[in-house]
Amino acid sequence: MLDAIIWGLVQGMTEFLPVSSDGHLILVPAFLSKLGWEVGLPDLATTAFLHLGTLAAVLAYFRRDLAWLLRFPTDAVARRTLGLLVVGAVKTWATRGDPVRAALENLLVATGGGGLAYGVGVLFDRLVGGG
Repeated sequence: MLDAIIWGLVQGMTEFLPVSSDGHLILVPAFLSKLGWEVGLPDLATTAFLHLGTLAAVLAYFRRDLAWLLRFPTDAVARRTLGLLVVGAVKTWATRGDPVRAALENLLVATGGGGLAYGVGVLFDRLVGGG
């Protein structure tokens, strides 16, 4: 039970930080074991429920905004906002796919990359109409 409380606290405090969504679930037990406190790694079901809890919290927090977005057939601003959210989601999904991500990682490693990564990101945003 104590493990579940720790995982909930860690998930709540770190989910929106720019770190791997599962990285903190691995680092915390390692860190706590150095302090003499043994906390096991969460299993797949626990990890899934932690992420579902995060989703539920986000949906609850943004419920008014989501209700406003659902008026997109009659509200031009909501329609544009929803379109931009869809473009951003598709772009994120496309770059997370294993073949695409592997190709980009190989390109960045081969070229030594930060400037190239920025340039590719800007080009991609221009191509999909993001900026």
